[in-house]
Amino acid sequence: MVKLVPIKDVLTPCLEKFTLGTGTYLIYQLWEKEIGKLSPHSRLLGIKKGYLEVEVNSPVALQEFFLRKEEIIQRLNKKIGEKIIKDMRFHLAKK
Repeated sequence: MVKLVPIKDVLTPCLEKFTLGTGTYLIYQLWEKEIGKLSPHSRLLGIKKGYLEVEVNSPVALQEFFLRKEEIIQRLNKKIGEKIIKDMRFHLAKK
């Protein structure tokens, strides 16, 4: 008989093995929901030393992210339950 195991019990150790901790993984899961209409204009590049690296596809979206940066950081950290993100760095995508 096959025993069913929650997927988080399988994924969490794998993600931590590849230095993508649970908090970091949650950011990727929450991004679209928490960012809303800006989500299609962005792509997460990763987290490096507390800096969330985000690629943005237009100057207009880049400006909107700058205006909402502190709000985004607070919302993501609150949802994760710990202060993982210190700041955000934005990169304009090359066309």
